[in-house]
Amino acid sequence: MRRPLGMKATFILALVGFSAVMSVGLATVSAYRVSNDLREQLDQRGEALTTNLAQEAARVLRTDDSLERELSLMLLTHRLIGDVVYAQIVYDGEIVSESALDNAIRLEAFSNPAAVPPIRERTFAGQPTVEFIQVLPENPERNYVRLGLSLRDVHEKVNRNLYDMAAIALIFTGVGAALAFGLYTAILKPLERVIASIRLFQAGDVDARAEISSYPELQELGAAFDRMAEVIGHRNQELQRVNAELRTADEAKSRFLAMIGHELKTPLHSVRGYCQILLEELDGPITGEQRADIEAVLAAGNHLLALIDNILHFSASGEELLHVTELSLPELLQQAAHQVKPLAHRKGLEVNVNPGDCRLVQADETKLKQILINLLHNAVKYTNSGSVTLSARKVGAGFEIRVLDTGPGIPDEEKEWIFEPFERMERVGSEELKGLGLGLAIVKGYVQAHGGSVRVGDAPEGGGACFELYFPETPVIDRERWDWKVEDPHRGRRSGSPPSTGQVLDGQGL
Repeated sequence: MRRPLGMKATFILALVGFSAVMSVGLATVSAYRVSNDLREQLDQRGEALTTNLAQEAARVLRTDDSLERELSLMLLTHRLIGDVVYAQIVYDGEIVSESALDNAIRLEAFSNPAAVPPIRERTFAGQPTVEFIQVLPENPERNYVRLGLSLRDVHEKVNRNLYDMAAIALIFTGVGAALAFGLYTAILKPLERVIASIRLFQAGDVDARAEISSYPELQELGAAFDRMAEVIGHRNQELQRVNAELRTADEAKSRFLAMIGHELKTPLHSVRGYCQILLEELDGPITGEQRADIEAVLAAGNHLLALIDNILHFSASGEELLHVTELSLPELLQQAAHQVKPLAHRKGLEVNVNPGDCRLVQADETKLKQILINLLHNAVKYTNSGSVTLSARKVGAGFEIRVLDTGPGIPDEEKEWIFEPFERMERVGSEELKGLGLGLAIVKGYVQAHGGSVRVGDAPEGGGACFELYFPETPVIDRERWDWKVEDPHRGRRSGSPPSTGQVLDGQGL
């Protein structure tokens, strides 16, 4: 692939080429006009000489004295002056007199002079010649005069004119080249200096500047680049400072998460160990209800342990992954329901589970359980009487989970932003409910991570809220939509206070 010409070469070649073309064009036009003018002058002179010769020949041919007539005709044809190459007089088809610069070449008489062009070009004695023919009034078919003029002088004058114009063209081309270099130095050289400064700046030299002392417009361009480079340099320094602070904060966060994970897992292992001791009845027999409660505590501990492990993995790798396995959906629904039964029992609510026709599904067990726990906690939290129902059913190539409650429901104007982080309904009636407003944001992020969708469904008869979740048969990870992190915790219309250091994000506080 050919490399295109640079701005410098293009500019200079264009200007020099324009000067050369203009010069050659003017020279061509001038030579053409000079050649036409000289040829026109030659034709006029030849016609005048031929007419004069014809008149004199006609007068002499009427002379009775043959000797005088012959001498007079000879004098007419032998007066070869200037550029006259030859002259001929023909009477009754016979050449009565002729002369030529080269007497070795004879001119033949025309049988029909009227058919010959009155002016024509020919070569005589090796030189270009213009021949003029004029018939005589008496017997024009057999009487005529013939005259030839040389074109050598015309060609020499045209050639001299071409040489002069070529010299002028060279001079103009040189002037064009000098002008091109001058304009390049005055206009394009500063631009090249700006381009060189930009390349240095791109290479990492933040101190690169374009110092231009040319036209005001170019000085303004260089000053604009210098201001931009200075601003970018300051911002780069600020970014480096902020990045250093962020690296320090990230390291502190990683150390904090590692420490808090260890500190949380240590007592959690103790809780799980005591639950297992109770279930094994090492300290004595337990009732069936006690066993169910202890199993619920152990399941909650196992779920909390999985969440802590996920947080530590995310802190170490910076990426949260789906661990998709085949799991029993009815069993998972029951485990999630057990998590909220103590809170529901205190409020006198029933928690119903209907797995429908769903049995084995593909999903991340920990995240799916957290989705259900968050929705159930919200349903129990906002419901003062009645029940909360958790159901599932097959839908097409996936399955759907619904969480219904008999609470006050969700106003239509709040359905659009309820899944945003730190957005929550602060009051229901006169009771203030505390929370951070992250539960539904986490639900939306985890559902979309599976390639599914979540929405607020139509309210059931008698009031309440309904959340509908759809999951595909095989999770399709959508990382572009899996982002529930908050850039501005104050941007919501009804946001509560953003989380502060030391707050614990548990299931009930979300």
